[in-house]
Amino acid sequence: MNETFSLKRFGTYFKFDITRLWRKHSKAVMLMAFSGVILYVVAVLFGLLFGHEYQGPGLIARFSVFVLAFFVLELYQTRFYGYITDKKEGTDWIMLPASKTEKFVSMLINTLIIIPVSFLCTYIFCDWLICLLDKTAGEALITGVSTVYGDIMNFSSFEELKEIGITPGFFFLMTILGGFANYLYFLLCGICFRKNKIFYAILILFGFSTVMSMLSAFIIPAIDFEGIFGDMTEEKVKALFKGFMNVSLILSLILAVGLGWGVWQRINTIKH
Repeated sequence: MNETFSLKRFGTYFKFDITRLWRKHSKAVMLMAFSGVILYVVAVLFGLLFGHEYQGPGLIARFSVFVLAFFVLELYQTRFYGYITDKKEGTDWIMLPASKTEKFVSMLINTLIIIPVSFLCTYIFCDWLICLLDKTAGEALITGVSTVYGDIMNFSSFEELKEIGITPGFFFLMTILGGFANYLYFLLCGICFRKNKIFYAILILFGFSTVMSMLSAFIIPAIDFEGIFGDMTEEKVKALFKGFMNVSLILSLILAVGLGWGVWQRINTIKH
């Protein structure tokens, strides 16, 4: 099988790939997507049993569960394609009539777009429906996010950020790249480690965080911030901040691309 890309062949493989993912993992993903509904039912039952009142969970509680569910979905990325490290299933996957490029593209579309977007749409829609039908739950997540966004846009100092090119679109792009990097990292761990995939993924993150914390503890105290920033004009501070944000964006892009390259290399070299 050469590494060409046939749209017809890709369409056939992509249909097979997404069907397989739905058959094996739809229950787990839907459980995460409906975790807000589960929270609502539990909160109402507890309120009736112990408080003798009908009260839905507030915005903070629903947002906390959303963040937790999204984090669990990130960890679960190790499971979606983790089967390719298995000798039998992995061999079957290698022998599928599709090029490695087509398998790689299908993997990225499912991992970075279809699965997270499906989760987001389902969770947010259920949350909106709960708040529409039950006013005790308060403001819906989508409305709360819109309100916060409006407050940021009306915040006086935000105009200064826009002057140096730091716009809402910039923060949105940073968020997307960060999300891609997270998903690709756990996907890469899933197709690299044969066992204990989540454990090793978290262990690597813990080790990296520990090393970075130790380096920061040595480096930061040695920096003379007052000497560096004390005589800076406002324009220089703005320019420095803009440079820092641009470098952060570039590093996020490099990280996401690097992890994507790692996934490709693993697909390209995996053998059983």
